[in-house]
Amino acid sequence: MNRKAILAASLALNALLLGAEAYLVKRDPGDLNSLPPLVVCVPQPAADAAGTSTASTAPVEAKPKMYDWGEINSEEYSQYIALLHSIGCPAPHIRRVLAADLNDLFRTRIQRLAYSAD
Repeated sequence: MNRKAILAASLALNALLLGAEAYLVKRDPGDLNSLPPLVVCVPQPAADAAGTSTASTAPVEAKPKMYDWGEINSEEYSQYIALLHSIGCPAPHIRRVLAADLNDLFRTRIQRLAYSAD
């Protein structure tokens, strides 16, 4: 193939990909709350005042307890965080859950603004 044909094919493919991306960005995602997230947290062993674990040193197969999202979810973020801590969720997991929640909240606000501007 010559260079002009390769350049033309590359430009056509880029235009096609740009069109697909524009379609996916404008597409309505549907009901974002149709599938609530599942929270699985494994409680960490308790530590004494010296900072050492009170659990035995033998490896134990911990079975995670499944929680219903209705038991944990709260409109108050301080209570929501406290509930996640109480079931044994580590801080990085809590940060990811809250980040996803806030992203969804602001995504819907931005979509409403975008649709009302049209």
